[in-house]
Order: sequence, then C-alpha cells, then structure tokens
Amino acid sequence: MSSFTIPDLYIEYTEKRNLNFTYEQFAVFAMFYPALLVANTDGEVDEKEWDFLQLLANGLVSLSVRDNASREEIKDWQNLFFSEFQYLIGNFDLWERKFIKSLKRHLNEKPAEKEAVLRVIYMLADVSGGICEKESVMIEHLVHELGIETCSI
Repeated sequence: MSSFTIPDLYIEYTEKRNLNFTYEQFAVFAMFYPALLVANTDGEVDEKEWDFLQLLANGLVSLSVRDNASREEIKDWQNLFFSEFQYLIGNFDLWERKFIKSLKRHLNEKPAEKEAVLRVIYMLADVSGGICEKESVMIEHLVHELGIETCSI
C-alpha cells in the first residue's frame, strides 16, 4: 500500500484479517488507533485501559451498527471490535506505519475529526490515574505526526 489512504488501508486490513467491516465501520475504527499506541506506551495495557478499550468497542457498535440489530449481533460486534484492538496492540510492527500515515492524510482532509482523535487519546492516557511521562511523550509524538498540534480539547 503506497498511497496511505483510509480506503486503501480498509481493503488491505479487512482482506488480511478476513473481516466484514463496512468502510464506514472501519473509518471510525481507525480513528481509535492512536489511543492503542498510548495504551501500550509502557509496554503493557493495564486492566483499566482494557476496560476503557472495551467501552470504545461498545461505542463503535453504537456508531456503526444498524439500529435494529439484535442483542446477539451487538454483542458479536462488540467482541469483534475489542478483539481487533487486541490484535492491533500485539501487531504494531505490521500496522503502525500504515494506520498513522493513512490517518494523517484522512485528518488533513477532514480536520474537524482531529478533536475526536485527540480526545480519545487523552481519555485513554488518563484512565489509569493520570498521564505518565511516557504517555505524554507518545501523545506529543502523535499530535505532531498526525498534524493535530493546533487542535485543543
């Protein structure tokens, strides 16, 4: 993938992972990727961070699954989104560059979405009782890398 766009990343990721995400589901899912990097900054995702990631997965369902979905379908989607968060945390080496480059391009095209990405990054960083120095450094890196320096939450 040389163009680093969310549509290209969607095709590559869903094919390699054999997922039936819609493009819209994936586009929202990709917005949470920087928060995964922050969660794992210290080399371990703690229980509170996992709990927050489960809340994010649940939120993805409310944003991206049809209103008349059954409880079973909703639970399946929640589990799928959460398992994909787990997969990505274990496979940063395969996906980090692709997600960050694609997301940067996406945010440059849709700057109104920068605030949402930044908000999730800070919420996840703070969930374990404050933002540690390593998380702060990672946040600064992501803010610069994604071009969201001028965004305030």
